[in-house]
Order: sequence, then structure tokens, then C-alpha cells
Amino acid sequence: MSDITANAVVSMPSQLFTMPRSFKAVANGKIYIGQIDTDPVNPANQVQVYLENENGTHVPVPQPININAGGFPVYNGQIAKFVTVQGHSMAVYDANNAQQFYFPNVLKYDPDQLEYRLSQPDGYLLVGGLAEHYSLPVKFVVVDNAPYNGDLKAALTAATSGSVFWLGKKTYNITGLYGVNRNTVENITIVGAGMPQLSSDKRYLMDGTGTIIQGTIKNQAKGFKIFNLGIDVGDYVSQNVYPSVTYEDGLQHYGAGSNANLEINNVKLLNTVTDPSKPGTHSLLLEQLSGVKLGYVECIGGFHGFTVKCQGLQGGIAHCYGQYGDAFIFKSDSGGACADNYMERIAVGLYDNSGWPDVTMGGIYDAHDNVTIDRIGIGELIVQNASWGLIPSDANTGFITNVSIGRYSAFNVYGNYYSLTIDNKCVGWTIGEHRISNASGGIRVHPDSVEINIGTGSSKGNTK
Repeated sequence: MSDITANAVVSMPSQLFTMPRSFKAVANGKIYIGQIDTDPVNPANQVQVYLENENGTHVPVPQPININAGGFPVYNGQIAKFVTVQGHSMAVYDANNAQQFYFPNVLKYDPDQLEYRLSQPDGYLLVGGLAEHYSLPVKFVVVDNAPYNGDLKAALTAATSGSVFWLGKKTYNITGLYGVNRNTVENITIVGAGMPQLSSDKRYLMDGTGTIIQGTIKNQAKGFKIFNLGIDVGDYVSQNVYPSVTYEDGLQHYGAGSNANLEINNVKLLNTVTDPSKPGTHSLLLEQLSGVKLGYVECIGGFHGFTVKCQGLQGGIAHCYGQYGDAFIFKSDSGGACADNYMERIAVGLYDNSGWPDVTMGGIYDAHDNVTIDRIGIGELIVQNASWGLIPSDANTGFITNVSIGRYSAFNVYGNYYSLTIDNKCVGWTIGEHRISNASGGIRVHPDSVEINIGTGSSKGNTK
């Protein structure tokens, strides 16, 4: 006969057929199988039972099913597996034809039914604790599918809290979406298909090499997360894609407040590199907020690269190059203190600078408006082929306290500066292992600075 879908095993919930008040087998008893909530002894109520062979095929068998002396159902004297295609009732009679058990719906009690229930679309609801730990986003949006068909600007305009936007390996134009306005919808996530490549002329990110968003992203809402893509506000986009020539920050998080819960990882940011006007843009700006988790970010060009004017940054790696102002900056001002910020590594410059119009500028600390910078940690600071490593701003009026750099390396750093300057506003600085060579200067410590600790290392082949 044609095969069936065996949904239910014919057995008692205890698997072995035993007497109700002892562990004795229901020897030489009989089993009747019928429709749910009916008397299965009545032939009119009975459902078809099948014998399941070892090869998985099924053969219909008559009722009742016999029970051997050991309490197992048998067919022609052999212990066998019996199944049905539906839920059923069951009656078990002993050798004296006295009913010992009746189950109106065996599947209600059958442990094997758990697998079936878990396989249903709502099966996850049977597992306790999932809602607390694995709540699904409110809305998954594959932007290349209907209704947006690749229009990321329209998708972001229609975003609701909890939306997750999935992007492909292509270019998305959102120029004009954010200008003076910023995103205010909380818990938005944007996920790309990988960071793209930079064109040889340094003017744009190359289509088809990764996910590219053309145009600035500005946010002031909590819970914004962005991963695995590039943001292009470089020369070409600024001059040819925007309706009129517009210079913008790449990614700007501003005013999200405390417990901002922001995340950034595997994001490449391109600002202007070749424009002679050198507009004062930021690659990545974090300002007036606390609570940022950063993985890897690559800041290319612009005036300010990696700009930290926030609190509670737990960072991984920032690679900054091509800037004509400063590669990175830690800054406090009247808008808020820069404090409690930690990075695993900050790398400035490139091993090979050929083809770049400007030498990369270095890092700056700026305690502006007499507001202290406090508790800054950099596991490793690497500077190569740049103008300097880390120096104070000319407008540095506040104190810079409790700064730690675990390892400092500077190679080919020339700009009429010491590669690292600790000025008279610095208190409680620790520089660990250091290697400086072929620089315009090594490490300069102002005599009025306080509690400065510098570990072992070398500084050689320098001008100063």
C-alpha cells in the first residue's frame, strides 16, 4: 500500500502496558483504538491502526491489538510498533475482558507529542525565558524587497521603534534625509553586507564592493546600532550626489543623553580628502551622550576624524588617516565633559602615504571652557607617517586627568612637534611601554604637570 504519515504511536503514556494497581503486565489483554472521546470497542468508532516495519513501511492491521505475557503489543506473536495517522482514544482490557484503562485522547498525554508541538510556528512559546533573553525585533526590513525596493531613505523615514534594516552589497542614496534634523526613533538597527573599498582617487567608496550609504547619518535617539557598511560623504558625494554642494559629518550621534546604548562596528567613514576648501567635518562624532559600544571603525579624511565628546565609551579599534585637522580628538566643553572613555587601540596614519594629498594630522586633547577631561584609557596608540601623535589644543583651558596609554608607538612623525606632549594641565598620566623613532620629537613633559609616570622604552633618531 502507499505509505502514510505516522503521527501517533499506539502505546500507553507509560509505554509498557501494566495493570493499574501493580507492575504486573496486562498479560493476554487487548487494545482498542478509536476516535477521540469515543468508545473504541465499538467498531463504528475505531480508527485504522498500522504496523510499522523496520524499513519504515506501514501495513494496516485489524483490532483489537493483542498484548503478550510481558505487557507488549504484538502482531502474530511478535512485539511490534503500531501507529495511527491521528489522535485517538484507547481502551485496554485484561484477559478476563475487564477494562483496566480508558484514555479519551492519548496524544494529550503522549511525551512524543512534545516534538510535534515544538515544531509548530508558535512552538517557541512553550520554552520559558525566551521572551526575556531573545525577544524578536518589532520589524525586520529587507530594504531591497517590497515595499521599499532599495529605497533606504523611504525605509528610514517610515521607521518605527525596534526596526532592523538589512542592506545588500550595493549603494543606497539617503542624501538630504538628515541635515539640521536627526533621527529620533529609538532602537533602530542598520546591518550591511560588509565594508566597501575606497576608490584609487580617494573621492568615493566603490559600488559593488560592499554596502554603501551615500549621505550623512545623524542620530539623537537611544539604541541606534549600525554594522558592516560604509558611509560616504566624500568629495564625489558632497559635490555631485547632494542636490547642491554639501559637506556633512559621516556618522553623528548627538544629544542621545545618558544610557544611550549605541553600537557601532565594522563601519568605514569617508569624508572629503581632495577638496581644497578643507571643510570642517567629522568622520564620527559622539557628543552629549553616554553609553557607546564601538567595535572597529575606519575614519578617512575630513577635518576631524574620530571625535569623542561623550562619556562611557567602551571601544575597540579606530583607524584614522587622511585628516587635515586632527585624526582623533578627546574634547570637553560647556556642552559636557569627556570622561570615562576607553579604547583598545587607536591607529593614526598609513604605512604607505603615497597618493594622499596631505600628511595625516595626529590626535588632540582639548579641555575647552575650563571643563576637565577625565579617565581616558587607550590600550595602544600607534602613529605612523603623520604630523604628531597626541598634543594639546591651543584652547586647552581645563585639566586633563587620569589618562592611561598602555603602549605608545610613533614612526616617521614629523610636524615641528614633539610626538606626544603632556602639558601643564595634565594630572595623573601613565604612559607604558613606548617606541619612538624618526620623529620631530619624542615625549615632552611640562614641568608643571603632576603625577606623570612613563614606563620603559626608547626614543631615537629624532630631531628633538
